[in-house]
Amino acid sequence: MALWYDCGNGWVRARGLARCNLGADAYLCCPGPSLAALHAAALNGPGRMIFAVTTAYPAVRPDVWVGTDVPECYDRRVWAEPFIKIVRGSHHDESCQGRPLKDFPNVFFADLEDAPVSEIFRRRAHDTVFVWNRNTFTTALHLVVWAGARRVFLVGCDFGGGRDYHDGRRLAEGRRADNRRLYANLVQDLHRLAPEGRAQRIEIVSCTSGSPVNEFLPFVELKDALRSSEAEAPDGHAPLLHAADAELCQWDKRILHERGVAVALGAGLEWLAPWWFENLRRHSELPVAFADFGVSEAMRRWCSDRGSVIDLRNLPVRRTSSRMPFAILRSPFKEILLLEPDCEVRGSLEPLFRYCRDGSAAIAGGVAEAATKGDRSGKEAEERATGPRASDVVAAAVRHGSALVADWAAEVQAREDRYATGREALAQVTSRCGYAVSPIPSSLVSTSSSSHDRDSGAAVLHWAGAEGKAALQRRLGGGSSVDVSPRAAARPVAWAAEPADTLGVVVPVCENQQDLAAWWWWAYARRNRWPVAFADFGMSDETRRWCEVRGKVVPHGAPDGVEGCFRRPFAILQSPFRQTVWADLDCEVRADLSVLASFCGDRPGLGRDWSYPVALGKRLSFQGPCWSGAVIVCRHGDPLWSSGPERSRKAATVSGATRKS
Repeated sequence: MALWYDCGNGWVRARGLARCNLGADAYLCCPGPSLAALHAAALNGPGRMIFAVTTAYPAVRPDVWVGTDVPECYDRRVWAEPFIKIVRGSHHDESCQGRPLKDFPNVFFADLEDAPVSEIFRRRAHDTVFVWNRNTFTTALHLVVWAGARRVFLVGCDFGGGRDYHDGRRLAEGRRADNRRLYANLVQDLHRLAPEGRAQRIEIVSCTSGSPVNEFLPFVELKDALRSSEAEAPDGHAPLLHAADAELCQWDKRILHERGVAVALGAGLEWLAPWWFENLRRHSELPVAFADFGVSEAMRRWCSDRGSVIDLRNLPVRRTSSRMPFAILRSPFKEILLLEPDCEVRGSLEPLFRYCRDGSAAIAGGVAEAATKGDRSGKEAEERATGPRASDVVAAAVRHGSALVADWAAEVQAREDRYATGREALAQVTSRCGYAVSPIPSSLVSTSSSSHDRDSGAAVLHWAGAEGKAALQRRLGGGSSVDVSPRAAARPVAWAAEPADTLGVVVPVCENQQDLAAWWWWAYARRNRWPVAFADFGMSDETRRWCEVRGKVVPHGAPDGVEGCFRRPFAILQSPFRQTVWADLDCEVRADLSVLASFCGDRPGLGRDWSYPVALGKRLSFQGPCWSGAVIVCRHGDPLWSSGPERSRKAATVSGATRKS
């Protein structure tokens, strides 16, 4: 029953083609005269499956070809083509130029019989007999429906016209008359089938100009039909990722709670975590997931006492705003509300979760507004976005499994340098792929960048930008002497808690230099037994595991936007030692480092940078030598050193502005 093929050891029944839904449009191509004008190369592509009957090949290269007559009726090369070929079952012993049809690739033999044409909508089982009625078109249409097509476009279906076929062949008058009678019958069949198909959610559409079926079937130009089919296919402009990177864009399968709140924490804003959590608990007992973008060890322990911690320290993206989709992907909730730590929860969060119940995402800010207004480019979407750029994606309500979040993560991972913020990448993905995004109204999430605490009545108030952070610092007792530049996002930096170890070594490890770690350790361990802390400047997971075997790993502690060597003073403040010897990875240790510690005593120690160009040195704004940051000795709590991070942050701001200009 249904389809058969010869596997070489006998006949086997094929069961893989019948489906409830094909998942793509079907184009049924016939050899009518209009096929001559077809640009065949444009026919194939994503979002459609091409079926062709009889002599529509070779003008059309289909995915499935159907021919119910003897082999001599067709271009002989069709049998050697790799695509699926379906022929009448009674021809299973036929040959083409001496070679059995069953020996050619992908030839299937169909069980056929004459039956009422409406049976094509009822015979949908894997084991069925296809309707033939002594014409290939009816069998092909049945196969298309059997395969699960929901939209069927008819191409080259002239059912008449001044010529016989698209390829210029001319029939004798008697054969032409036979064809005309067949065409009239097929037109009547389609007239009966169209309403029944619509009742079963199967739409038959004509793409053949001048065909008599256009009187009762909807007509669409072929180019418009192809465009609509391709629009249903996945995004062809999405980035291609390495397998390991693509795994990072997958949803975590472990769901611990029906719903919960995720908060994104980096070193720059971790001081807000207790305030944020206290406000949340006034209005909600929902479980919390803390997304760790590089917080201190003390904050990490604080978070683990109050919820789950998602380790996102080693993502292959630099900016905090680019890490947001990964925080959502790793959240252990079926319904997820992502908030930034500068969002003050002031009321019930229940209304926010309602926005993601239908499977769509809801976002506070200009991204959703731009996407829902039909912008078709990421640039347009970003231009339509409103609100302070520093805030980026303030809040997002998402249901687990949303494809939007996975595509957002892939976009920022592969193309982070193209966007100023993660919001721009999200706007690009939503507009390019047509995802449904609902804007969260300001009545639920509002924004304030002023210094006064205004009561908007919203469930969440976002303290946006540097001014908002400065207002919070004053409100929380952080003092008024704060940096409100765009890169300022933290209260004044401070040393970590009083350490236990007397002396230790801190070495920075980044992705670009992590290959030196084994060599550095080999040289160090030959002459030293002092404990080592590896400052994570962006090492890989494998390197992190290697470091954890030999010491402890500490975060760099720098706020978002401070990169490279400017992170060094922040990392030293994270040192777990009373006296720290800092050594870069490209420094070969040739003696016991306690000699350096003894030499410096209570004073900080730095080496001269003799390689600094004299010409550049003369242009410095201060008089004095240039110091090298490769080797540093510093005591815990040194007040002079604790002022270094603030200067480093300002220097990073100037450096970033210089690069942009």
